[in-house]
Amino acid sequence: INVTNKKDDSGFAQDDVDLLKAVADQAAVGINKAQLWEMAVTDGLTSLYIRRYFLAKLTEEVHRSSRYKNEFCLVMLDLDHFKSVNDNYGHSAGDMVLRSVAKIIQQNVREVDLPARYGGEEFIILLAQTEVDGAILMAERLRKRIEELRLEGIPPITGSLGIACFPQDSQDIDDLIEKADAAMYHAKQTGRNKLVVYESGMTVAK
Repeated sequence: INVTNKKDDSGFAQDDVDLLKAVADQAAVGINKAQLWEMAVTDGLTSLYIRRYFLAKLTEEVHRSSRYKNEFCLVMLDLDHFKSVNDNYGHSAGDMVLRSVAKIIQQNVREVDLPARYGGEEFIILLAQTEVDGAILMAERLRKRIEELRLEGIPPITGSLGIACFPQDSQDIDDLIEKADAAMYHAKQTGRNKLVVYESGMTVAK
């Protein structure tokens, strides 16, 4: 905080200094709380939201969409053959891939969307107020950006993506996530580096 002069052009007294110190201390507390909150809800490696926070916001979105009769879609993304990157090039290379893919995700979602690291090399994105056609366009763009990614010393990376939408695929949170996961699993089983929209009967092998 930089204070250059008073309205009446008089000098600063000790009371002024004490007041400004108090304001600065309160601002510092607010900034620190904001930083701690950011650390609490974001993944340290990718800077995307963590799974727990994502699920809480997804619950809110289900309630809001039910009330206002809105649609939204989930996009589940899993990197193909990611284990081989860690095994052959080391975990630092794997971390580089995850950070790079997370950056691509952040660059291709809107402010109203919610991207999160769901676990390991798996990501999930809540596309708010989005119908399936819009989700397909976004997810396909994301798939292409990942396919085009080039990192020094690491072979090209691809991802398999699955889409499930509220309310047509499910109105239950766990079931909706499972169906997005089933669509993504189907993408892996049918060739990888592709996008699949959930259809009735798709399941994840246990």
